[in-house]
Parts: sequence; structure tokens; C-alpha cells
Amino acid sequence: MHRLFALLLAILIASLPAAAAAQQEDDRGGLALRINGDFTLAEDERLSALVVINGDAVVAGTISDFMLVINGDATVSGTVERDVTMINGTLTLEPDAVVDDVSLVRSDLVEEPGATVTGDVTRTTRWIFLSTGALILVGIAFWVAMTFTVLVAGLVFAAVAGRQLSQAASLMTDRAGQSILSGLIVLFGLPIIAVFAMLTIVGIPLGIGMLLFLLPALTFLGYIVAGTWLGSLMLSRTPAGGFSERPFAQAVAGLLVLQIIILIPGVAPLVFIVGGVWGTGGLVYLAFRNLRGAGGTPPSAPAPAAGQPAP
Repeated sequence: MHRLFALLLAILIASLPAAAAAQQEDDRGGLALRINGDFTLAEDERLSALVVINGDAVVAGTISDFMLVINGDATVSGTVERDVTMINGTLTLEPDAVVDDVSLVRSDLVEEPGATVTGDVTRTTRWIFLSTGALILVGIAFWVAMTFTVLVAGLVFAAVAGRQLSQAASLMTDRAGQSILSGLIVLFGLPIIAVFAMLTIVGIPLGIGMLLFLLPALTFLGYIVAGTWLGSLMLSRTPAGGFSERPFAQAVAGLLVLQIIILIPGVAPLVFIVGGVWGTGGLVYLAFRNLRGAGGTPPSAPAPAAGQPAP
């Protein structure tokens, strides 16, 4: 999982305007990413992982984790302690090269005398999602797509109902207990209601709708609320005693941080609790307060002062 986390961070950096920064010399020692260019690892250099897309790789040093080359050739005279994955290219193992498992997807292997493969060599001529590299790419694509979806949804929420989004985020702090309780009632109460509803034929569509649409929608909106709350704390954009009418920056910053944090092993459940329970609770508690205020009895007119005629 730490390999996937590091790789996703590198992809995120490469997608920013300063994409070239992810391919500079200071990346060495951790994960190196090269897109549309060649990469050379000298004999006295060491990396945790190497990803080369549309380029060639020359490895004379040591890679402690994995190497992935897509649409390019790789020449190894050093050591790759774990997986080597080649997609659409040729892997050449020179004398004294040492690698572990090798996965070849529409690729060739040239193994010179003296080279050592300590693991297995897997060959396939079709794109199948069984190799480590392909699984990593699928994971990257899924994370990028979900992050884009969450950010766009957050911007739309901030544009259409920015004040309500800011209020719900503020309730996560101002009414933390009520928000958490509301979230627990929704996330545990709605499934129970849905199950009981589906015990009757008439209630089956209602129960399915609650489980497949209502509950996921509330959880998704709660995640946006939680991201906006986190962004507000980071940027300190919400004025004391007031609410931001268009919390664009807070939503984007907080949601992006949550999407990165969720990649850390063991932290994803905590992110779910914050987003799925606390954020949803803040949104539901805000709706409850608004409904209670709208349905309450309007305040009566003050009694006229003594000596003054009634209106």
C-alpha cells in the first residue's frame, strides 16, 4: 500500500502546472517518475521505486521496491529487489543484473549470461489486469477520477448553496455532539428503516431507494461538508460569527487533503468517520434546525406600552 500511496502522490504532483518538478534529481532516494523522457539510475544511486512512461530506463543502481516501464525499453545492470513490470517494450538484463519477479505485457526479455532472476517471469500478450503495474494504473485512474468528481461536486455545492455548505461545516465544530449523533442516526437508522420497509411488497421500492440512492447521496454530501470544514480550518476563511457565501477555496483545499489522506494505510476508516458520520450529521442537523425554525410558531407582537393605543 505504501508503494501505491507514493505513486499516487507523484501522479498528483505531475498533474499540476509545475509537472517537471516530479522528474528532477531531488526525487532520487524515494520514488522517481518520468513521463515522455528517458531515465538513468547511476551505479551508486538508490531508489524506492521507478515509473517511466513513454521513455527508456537504464538502471545500474538499486531499486528496493518496484520498477514499471510503459511504452519503452529498460536495461538493468544493477538490482531490482522486487517486481519489474514491462508494458510494450523490451527488458534487457545485463551481466550481474539481479531482479525478482518479472511481468511482461506485450514485451520481450533479453537475459544475458550472468543475469539473475530470483522470482518468476510472467508473459502475456493481452491487456489484463493481473500484473502489478496494471493494477497500480487502475488504482491511479480510479483515484484521479474520484478526486475530480469530488472536487467538481464540492465546487457545485459551494456555488449553488454556499451559505448552507458553510453553515453545515461550522456546525461540525459549534454543535459537534449533535452533528455526530445526527450522523449516527442517519447512517444506522436509515438502513434499519429500509430493511423493515422491504418486509412489505409496497415498501420494497422505498427500501431499495433509501439504500441505493438516499444513503449514498447523504454520505457523499457529508464528505463534501467535512472537506469544507477541514478547508475552513486550514485557510481560516470563515469569519467569526458569520458564514462564507461561496466557500470555493475551503471546499477544494479540504477535499483535496482528504483525498490524499485516504491513501494512507489505516487512516481510511478515520476519514470515513469524519466524512461519513460527522459531515453527514452536520448537514442533517442543519436541515433539522431549518425545518424546526420554518415550522415553529411565529413570535407574537409585543404588547403595547401603557398609555399607547393598540395597533
